[in-house]
Amino acid sequence: ELGNTEYVLHKLRVPDAVDYPEWLAQTMKEGEKLAFDGYCMPTSIIRKLKSLLEPKGVKVVNTVDLLGELWLDRPEMPSAPIMSLDVKYTGSSAAEKLERLRSYMQEKGATYTLLSSLDEIAWLFNLRGGDINFTPVFISYAIVGMDEASIFVKPGKVPAEVAELLAKDNISFKGYHQVTLALDEIDESNTFMIDAGTLNYGIYEKVSGRFKTVECKSPLILWKGIKNPTEIQGFKDACRKDGVALTKFYYWLSKQDVSQLSELDIEKVLGDFRKAQPESMGDGFRYICAYGENAALPHYFATEENYSMLKPEGLLLMDTGGQYLHG
Repeated sequence: ELGNTEYVLHKLRVPDAVDYPEWLAQTMKEGEKLAFDGYCMPTSIIRKLKSLLEPKGVKVVNTVDLLGELWLDRPEMPSAPIMSLDVKYTGSSAAEKLERLRSYMQEKGATYTLLSSLDEIAWLFNLRGGDINFTPVFISYAIVGMDEASIFVKPGKVPAEVAELLAKDNISFKGYHQVTLALDEIDESNTFMIDAGTLNYGIYEKVSGRFKTVECKSPLILWKGIKNPTEIQGFKDACRKDGVALTKFYYWLSKQDVSQLSELDIEKVLGDFRKAQPESMGDGFRYICAYGENAALPHYFATEENYSMLKPEGLLLMDTGGQYLHG
């Protein structure tokens, strides 16, 4: 795809690869400028770029979204509705999780925290969305104070019953782009707890320019990884349901004339068996269903323009998975 273009592929995650900050430090010259969109880059990465480039006389400049001015047909932010996940699936209410987070904030000497990691926000408030394929999160920010919390999302995504439910715990929803305005309304005497590894630089500049900050690794990612008994049981139930779906699929496949089936047919039928299971949330990721020589291709995906028909011999490689409300 890059043939006959001005682009050159610089591989990462291969032996002896040079990461892009170091590559930029080796390549850029004194007097040059590196521009970036602060709302798309974690603070920790920008700090690393500055530490490598500024000693060489290269300026690292936070600028506007240049692509936004050129990308005239850019898709709008997703509008998938947000749903609340019942405590019977999570084992812990949003109020309980917030109480734990606020205790942690007090230990760190903070009165507020600003969250931008989508999985952390979804976990903390027991909410799920559909803004990213195969991942039940929603594009958002969240600000948590000692007595209240605000979630910033695209207007129109929150059903009334979800907003009413969270309002009982003094949690409100506001427009996604109102997050900076909300920061202006908070008294400057407050201290914010932030995670430089996840918070984008644009918001970091706003927070650090107005408030005292305390930096630490967000505790939510660690708490989220320690499953309570309800979540563990949910995982087991998900495995059982997925096993039922696969068993039905294998039985169905054994009764078919496979020469009449394509890789795409296999994907659809298995997906339908999974969706038929109670509390299914659909596919866990983009299926890999590869027959014959296609099975030798890394991360092969069948498409309407490129797929193979099956035969009664050979290898059919399948890499699939499902997800459910409980795991």
